[in-house]
Amino acid sequence: MAFSLFLSICRSRLLLVCEDEKQAVVVKSQLQQLARPMYSNPPVHGAFIVSTILGDPDLKKLWLKHVEEGMADRIIGMRTSLRENIEKLVSLLSWEHITNQIGMFCYSGMTTEQVDILTKEFHIYIVVAGHAYCSNCCSWPCLLFF
Repeated sequence: MAFSLFLSICRSRLLLVCEDEKQAVVVKSQLQQLARPMYSNPPVHGAFIVSTILGDPDLKKLWLKHVEEGMADRIIGMRTSLRENIEKLVSLLSWEHITNQIGMFCYSGMTTEQVDILTKEFHIYIVVAGHAYCSNCCSWPCLLFF
């Protein structure tokens, strides 16, 4: 179970845009030097939060309720919405796998060639195996390209 996600103690991601490849190499090197000690010695405050919540039966019950209602149901709803919208656009294929799966990641069913087209032509990046992070995929209007 991803406690950092379920307890909302994870940090934001960082995106940097560099002027050229040479600058990107330098920036990446500096970021790696900064990140190494952070991963080797993570802060303990997250562990204290988890320990406090899981160690108190009332807090644990409340947390589990929030996980179920706030996260799990939301992801299920997003999967349902994603499937419905895809089926409106691409009705020739079965998209049951989107709602039959569970969790934050979704196997799209796309081939490596289709993933390459999304990347090269539309700058949509998912792993070659076709897995995508779906917990926010229906939070905003999006276009689907197939």
